[in-house]
Formats: sequence, structure tokens, C-alpha cells
Amino acid sequence: MGWHLQYHYRLRLFSIRSTIDFVGLWEVIHNAHFNSIEFEVIKNQTGLNGFKISAKEWTERTNAVGLVIKTGRYVGNYAHSDFAFEFGSWISANFKLYFIREF
Repeated sequence: MGWHLQYHYRLRLFSIRSTIDFVGLWEVIHNAHFNSIEFEVIKNQTGLNGFKISAKEWTERTNAVGLVIKTGRYVGNYAHSDFAFEFGSWISANFKLYFIREF
């Protein structure tokens, strides 16, 4: 997948209501400093045609800790394993069924 498509996919993923609901609930449970007011603003905008939010913008606006965005020499986006399981089950029915049967 080319860089442009990867970037578009990442932006699109955070524009989906179920993604915002999941990461928001995870942050409420695990992060005492989570900005719930800003989360509600983002949640209300989710689904609008012009709405886009990057993982970096999400972490900055909500004070989220479940995603870590690194720039510079060790660039990358890192997520808690709970996010990986959720997104994996969303993308692949095979992964979801395997995960359910194993755990």
C-alpha cells in the first residue's frame, strides 16, 4: 500500500463513529486525565462529511494515552494491544473468529 493510501486509511479510521466510541471508552476507563469534554465535541462531529481527525490530533485534543505518536528518528504510531485486537476484529472476520475461540 502506498504512503498516500496508508495516510488516507489512518485518517479515515478515526472518522468512523465506532472507532471513536471504542477509543473514547477505553480512555475513560484507563486514563484519569482524559479530556471527556473534548471527546464529546469530537464524537458529535464524527460522521459528518467534512470531519477528519488524525491519531496525533486525537491524542493532543483529548490527552489520550492509548495511542503514542512518535516523530523524528523512531517515527511511528503505536497503540495499546486492546486497540489492535479491536481493529483486527473489525478488519478481518477470520481474525475475529480466531480471537473469540482462543480467548
